[in-house]
Amino acid sequence: MSSEKRTFRITLAVKLFVTLVTFASLPGAVMAWWTLERMTESNLESRLAGLQAVADTKAESIDRFIEYRRGNVERIASVVAERVAELTAEIERSRTASPVEELPDLDDGEELADTPPAPSPAETPESEAAPPEPSVDAAVADANAAVRRVLGLVLWDRSEFEELLVIGDEGRVLVSTYDGHEERDASGVEYFAQGLRGTFTQPVFLSPITERHTMVVSTPIYSEDREVIAVLAARLNLDGFFGVITDASGQGETGETLTAEKVDGSIILRSPSRKHPDMGPGTELPNDDSSIASAARGDVGAGRTVDRDGTEVLAAWRHIDQLGWGLVVETEVDEALKPVAALRQTLWFVFLVVVVIAAVIAILLAGTIVRPLRQLRSAADRISRGDMGVSLDIDARDEVGELAESFERMIAAIRFFRERGQAPHSDDEMLREEIEREAAAQREEEGR
Repeated sequence: MSSEKRTFRITLAVKLFVTLVTFASLPGAVMAWWTLERMTESNLESRLAGLQAVADTKAESIDRFIEYRRGNVERIASVVAERVAELTAEIERSRTASPVEELPDLDDGEELADTPPAPSPAETPESEAAPPEPSVDAAVADANAAVRRVLGLVLWDRSEFEELLVIGDEGRVLVSTYDGHEERDASGVEYFAQGLRGTFTQPVFLSPITERHTMVVSTPIYSEDREVIAVLAARLNLDGFFGVITDASGQGETGETLTAEKVDGSIILRSPSRKHPDMGPGTELPNDDSSIASAARGDVGAGRTVDRDGTEVLAAWRHIDQLGWGLVVETEVDEALKPVAALRQTLWFVFLVVVVIAAVIAILLAGTIVRPLRQLRSAADRISRGDMGVSLDIDARDEVGELAESFERMIAAIRFFRERGQAPHSDDEMLREEIEREAAAQREEEGR
């Protein structure tokens, strides 16, 4: 039974080793954990603040984009107002001489027939311009050409527009930079009806003309006495617009910006998705508690949420009052915490190095303490068996060294009394008791 106890006992060397390694590594482990927790929290807060700044900047950029285009359309309307007034006057005079034709309807974004766009006046001399159709009065044709010339120059100078149209107050397209739209009925088109009352911005839609998404800004054209005589409609080129939205600068590799609008209770995507190319404008999204749905409903906020793939993301969302859209800027949490992950690996490496160094030091230190004790134990065993030829080789300048010196003096005294037989009986008894106490203490130490 005693052999089993000795087999499973924990020696002093093991105790010293565990104690030294624990006290050397535990403070570092606690400090590393605290540092990582603080850094994680700080990094998420910093990244979320950055996303909020990006969302604010993009929302302001979109507002400025729309305001700038609306202002340009209003200025163009004022530039062509005089010529449009002349055109409408000539058309009114021509109506008394010719019956009014029933016009085909113009669907919003209707695809054109195989009719090439009108060349810019800057590229085609007036002498080469096509003569007016026989059914149109020459004065009307001249006034139409004057308006078209101005619109052509504007379209040539400004790449932000895809098409410019002048729609009469009754809904007929009087002039367009695309011939296929002239003489069409646009009275049922939303941007015409809204444009009669003031400057109006129509949401993004897919134009069959260019097979790209576009937006229409319309505004009234006034006569000199401030009466609405026509509507100027401009189809916008949205390459720059979508560029502002989808630009991922400051958002990292997984960053994405989405815009959506709430239409009849549905959440409709209004811009392309960087992470999901199959999700184009017009895609219907779930009307749930997601950040994009909240933004489309007019909410403003930021926080840690989950995207449509179930990936945990940091997101900031805003509402764009100019368009009635919601905007969301987001990035994945894993990417936001990459610096923390890199620091965690470094701290683990440093921790392992510290543990190894502490273990080496503990082994060396434990050896300096345990080795002399083992010699003392061996010497005590030999003395208990009557071997007085014991010598100790302990050169320690601490309590263990002092104990070894005392033990050597004790051995010398025992050897002296045995050789000369001069020790009194009482002294022999005292010496024997001392030896027995030392042996019992040594056995007790071994039994632990």
